[in-house]
Amino acid sequence: FRWLMERISPDQVIFRAKDSEVIRDAILADVGIGFASCWDKATEGLVQLFPPRPEWSAPLWLVTHVDLHRTTKVQAFLTFLKEEAKAW
Repeated sequence: FRWLMERISPDQVIFRAKDSEVIRDAILADVGIGFASCWDKATEGLVQLFPPRPEWSAPLWLVTHVDLHRTTKVQAFLTFLKEEAKAW
């Protein structure tokens, strides 16, 4: 995260991972504080320290096979996902 690296020095980073489950497990193991998804805040033992900032957001993509994109099931899921995402 560029936002984070603009505010701390590299020697303050003690752990890095690309897998969100590994990051969550490290936080739960008291390695330190870290970024986790809003979905993880329901995990027992995690405490949200700061509200999400707009610059922390990232796009969410739904990728489908070209032959399936216009099917009723995929379109229904896309509609559902768009509605649910409004609350995120």
